[in-house]
Amino acid sequence: MSNRLVRGLVAGVAGLTLSAGLVACSGEDAQKAKDAAVSVKNEAGDSADNALDKAKEAGSNAVSEVKEAGAKATEAAGSAVDSAKEAMETKEVKLSDGSTVEVPDALADAAHEADEAVAYEEGEDGTYSIELSDGTFAVYNAEGKVVPVIGKIAETWKAEGGLKSSVGAPLAAEETVENGWNQKFAHGSIDWVDEGNGFGPKINNS
Repeated sequence: MSNRLVRGLVAGVAGLTLSAGLVACSGEDAQKAKDAAVSVKNEAGDSADNALDKAKEAGSNAVSEVKEAGAKATEAAGSAVDSAKEAMETKEVKLSDGSTVEVPDALADAAHEADEAVAYEEGEDGTYSIELSDGTFAVYNAEGKVVPVIGKIAETWKAEGGLKSSVGAPLAAEETVENGWNQKFAHGSIDWVDEGNGFGPKINNS
C-alpha cells in the first residue's frame, strides 16, 4: 500500500471521528439548551404566578382597608352627632296626646308660642320638626335655625314625608314668586304655583 493511500485512509478515519464527536457535542449542547429553556420558562411561570398572587392579595387588602376606613368614618360621624345632641340645650314640649319630647331650646320656644303641638319628628342629620294643630310646622334645620313651613307647601311637604322627603329640611321661610309661592329646602325646593292650569305643587330636587 502506498504512503499516499495510507495517509488518505488515516485522514478519512480522523474526519469521521471528528464528525462523530461534533455530532455528539452538538446533541449534548442542544439538550442543555433545551433544559435551560424549560428551566427559564418554569421560573418565569412561577414568577408570574407569584406576582399574580401578590396583586390579588394587595387588592384584597386595599378593599379591606377602604371598608375599614368607611366604617370608622361612619362611627366618627355618629359620635359627632351624639356629642352635638349632648351639648345642645333642650326643653320639653308636650304633645296633644300627653307625651313629651326633648327638642332644641329654639324649637321648643317656637312651639310654645304657637298652637298646640300634635306631632314630632326627628331627622337623621340633627333636624327636628314639630307639627302644630293648625297644620303648620316649626322645623329646626341642620344650621340650627327654626323655619316655619305653612300653607299648601306644608301640606305638600308633609305628604312627601316631611324630614324624610327628598327635599329634606327647610332652609328659609317661603317666598312669594310671580305665580305663587316657593320655599327652599336642603335638597331642593317646593313651589305652590299656577302655571296656567290652576294652582298645584311642584317639587324640585337638587
